[in-house]
Amino acid sequence: MLGGRGSLWHLVCGASLLACGADEEPDPRARCYPEVHFADPRLEIQVRARVRAFEGPLTVDLLERWSSPPEWSLISHHELYALQALEGIQCLPLTHFSCIDCELDDLSPLRAAPLTSFRCTNCSLGDADLSPLASSSTLEEIIITASELRDVDDLLGGRAAMPSLTHVDLSHNQIREIHGTPSLPALRELRITNNLLEAAPPVAGMPALTRLYLDDNPLSDLTPLAGHGNLSELSIIRGAVTSVAALADLATLTWLDLRENQVEDIGPLPTGIYYLWLSNNQIRRGVEKVSAMPNLRALSLSHNHVPTLAGVEAPLLEQLGLEDNAITSVAGLRIPQIRWLTLDRNPLPTLAGLDAPAIEQLSAVECQLSSLEGLAGLPALEELDVAGNKISGLGGLAGLAGRDLLFVDLSRNPLGGLTGMPATKINTLAVEDGGLTSLEGIEGMTLRSLRAAGNAISDLSPLVEVELFGEDGIIDLSGSPLSDISPLASIAKDDLNYVFAGAAITDLSQLLTLKAGSVDLRANGIVDASVLASGNLEIDTLILADNAIASLPPIWKPIGVSTLDLSGNALTELTNEFNLPDTLDLSRNQLTDLSGLAGKSAGSLDLSDNAITSLAGLAGLGFGSWRRSLNLANNSLATLDGIEDLVFYGDNTYLQLSGNQLTDASALGALVGEFREIDLGENALVTLPAMPGVRVERLVLSGNPLSAAGAVEAGAIECIGCAFSSAAGIADALAATVVLDLSKNPLSALDDLAGAPALQRLVLEEIATADLAPLAPLLARDGFELDASGNGIVDVAPFASIAGSADLSNNAIVDLSPLLEGSSGVFILVGNPLDIDLSLRALIVGCLAADRELAWGAEDRTRSCWKPDDSGS
Repeated sequence: MLGGRGSLWHLVCGASLLACGADEEPDPRARCYPEVHFADPRLEIQVRARVRAFEGPLTVDLLERWSSPPEWSLISHHELYALQALEGIQCLPLTHFSCIDCELDDLSPLRAAPLTSFRCTNCSLGDADLSPLASSSTLEEIIITASELRDVDDLLGGRAAMPSLTHVDLSHNQIREIHGTPSLPALRELRITNNLLEAAPPVAGMPALTRLYLDDNPLSDLTPLAGHGNLSELSIIRGAVTSVAALADLATLTWLDLRENQVEDIGPLPTGIYYLWLSNNQIRRGVEKVSAMPNLRALSLSHNHVPTLAGVEAPLLEQLGLEDNAITSVAGLRIPQIRWLTLDRNPLPTLAGLDAPAIEQLSAVECQLSSLEGLAGLPALEELDVAGNKISGLGGLAGLAGRDLLFVDLSRNPLGGLTGMPATKINTLAVEDGGLTSLEGIEGMTLRSLRAAGNAISDLSPLVEVELFGEDGIIDLSGSPLSDISPLASIAKDDLNYVFAGAAITDLSQLLTLKAGSVDLRANGIVDASVLASGNLEIDTLILADNAIASLPPIWKPIGVSTLDLSGNALTELTNEFNLPDTLDLSRNQLTDLSGLAGKSAGSLDLSDNAITSLAGLAGLGFGSWRRSLNLANNSLATLDGIEDLVFYGDNTYLQLSGNQLTDASALGALVGEFREIDLGENALVTLPAMPGVRVERLVLSGNPLSAAGAVEAGAIECIGCAFSSAAGIADALAATVVLDLSKNPLSALDDLAGAPALQRLVLEEIATADLAPLAPLLARDGFELDASGNGIVDVAPFASIAGSADLSNNAIVDLSPLLEGSSGVFILVGNPLDIDLSLRALIVGCLAADRELAWGAEDRTRSCWKPDDSGS
């Protein structure tokens, strides 16, 4: 930040600036005359770049040009980078100092500087003398993180006297202790997380402190906090606190987070707390002391050893977490405003005595409940989860009759039956793995979805008496020994989704009277699929996957479903007439003969993972829906003879041929159509013929030993791990290509890529050359993107004229100085062994340039300067 021209920043204590008094240290700014000299060339480079003066002497008047640049030109939000010494910085009109990756052992040049902010991130400060900051009358903010700090007495201890300081963050350092009482009358927020503190800091000298964060310290001694008169937020997560007694008289404390400590007794605590987090401690006693907190809104005591809630009264409490404790009774717990209560995994036999008239969500999963007694007194209840208990009767639900509930989960209880279910409305009722043998008792209910998988239900007739509401509800009875689903015929709701996976439904004629959005009958042991020939089904999606269907009947008319899944069956041939649904999944069968599909029309057809060796049986098969797809991946095709007889309409077709045994793709030369994608990956193709009749958005050729490709109109070509040694082998295919990925090819000659007229993105990761000079015409294209990571590139000169972006990560680049002149765009240089002294000027000039973006450093410590997008973000 710039001090005002004519200000006294360089005229303190007289024109000579020699000393402010006989006993005081000379003002470091006295060394700014007649010329400014910087001890660190890195600092000088950054200053010269900022004041636009790379030649000639530097004077105080010249340094008046210094000003803070736009946020986007900062290096990872810091103004200065990788400094090793500060001498000379006192001559800058700084009010904000921010440095990243700096190694500083002497801060004395900052003594008497009119700084309002000091920030240092990932700096090697170690035992650096911080006294130049200790008596600053102007500092308002100090942030020194991940900088190996050990001694901070100058900042927070007895040597600190900073009247304007309001914010301090010393997180991720090595601070063990702080000595003495500071004079920090204006400090409001202090963060010392991820350090080695065993005792809280001396807050007595910080009377205005309101927020204190000490997470991730082995901290056990809280006595320095006692008696503070202004603290409102305190966080000591993952510490070693065993006693909270020192906090008892913090009258202004409203937010306390002591998760993951070793506290055994809650109290006494301040009575004004609103939010109290004590999960993952060793609490066994003192819970009743929260009754002395009349304003308490949220309390977490999960993962402790709390045995009882007797005597607890919290009139304004809205959220209470008590899971994983030793609570055996909720009797006497008076929480009239509670909305969310979690009691999971407590040895709790009953909910009787719970006084919570405002509760909306109650969870008591895996307790030892034997009944649902106690729910009648919860008139606002909307969600109830009591899964995994010992409940065998539903009499306790009577108090919910007439209610409108969102969710009730009674799963994993030994229910046996549903007798006693009240006539109520529930969006989702879950009774999974409940030992049910019948749905009797569900009659009269109003449901949107029923989750009852894992039971022994065989009779669905009680469902007929249930009023089903809403759209796209789910009835899930998977794993039941169901064989008869005929009662569902009388349910007049055609958007229901039935899930009967793993049941015993083998007679598919029952589907003829069923209307549904979907029916899932996977793994039912079905053998006979002759019902498909009837053509009278009124089911949008029918799933018959993973059954034992070995043959299909002649299907002369539309089946009546739009999506049919026959994957994972035992089909070996489709020789009969087959009227295809819009979407048909025949994957994971043993199909070899597809002649029944010849001449038909399909939308999406999945034939992957079969034993298909020829396309001859598909002659005349056409694809004409809005999203067409033919998937022949992972078969045994050696050639594509016959593919020219397929008919592809429109321009939205996906053709999947990957994972076959293709050695000959010459038939593609006669293929006609417009495709969204053609995938020929992971085959054995050496050459790809010209495809004059094809237009494809994305052509995938990866994993083939390709070394030659003919002309094709392809918007994007991916040939990762192919065998091209020269770009000449693929040049004919690039007339329309916008995106090309030739990573992991043994490419050593790139000249022919420069002639690709439409190419705008080129990926050349891990190829066989580091010489990318032939790409110069491409790099000069406006907006061109190059990814050339992992190639051993040393020289960046060929990229100096780039007008788009270059990802040069993980190469061997040391010197960025060739990028100083003429370059623009985006450079990603992460993972290169950059010499900062050789590259710093290019980095700084690049970050200051309005048309350049840079990223460098290690993968886990990336540094960058990024320009905002058009929205200004």
